[in-house]
Amino acid sequence: MNIELTNQIDAIGISAESGDVILSVIDGADWSGKHLLLLQEKLNTYLRFVESGEVYFSYPSALGKQIAIHVYWRIAPTSEAEQFLSRVTSIVGEAGLGFSHGPAGALN
Repeated sequence: MNIELTNQIDAIGISAESGDVILSVIDGADWSGKHLLLLQEKLNTYLRFVESGEVYFSYPSALGKQIAIHVYWRIAPTSEAEQFLSRVTSIVGEAGLGFSHGPAGALN
């Protein structure tokens, strides 16, 4: 997926481990330039997708389940990106969602 496609959901599924609905951001870009701004825009799209209830129309299996966002990155975050992701964890948590991030291929 392309981080520059900020208005689309990359992937959605149910975690075999937790049973949570996972909205995945597939991020293959390096952390230079506009990356954090693009990621912020994409995460805002994900939050709107859930808060509007669209997630339940697009993915009815989400009804009654905890929803979390996971960012799968190809390149490890810089210290600035780690600070950003830490702030995102708090903001997304306040919206009642889980948030995590890790290298591509990691399953939560």
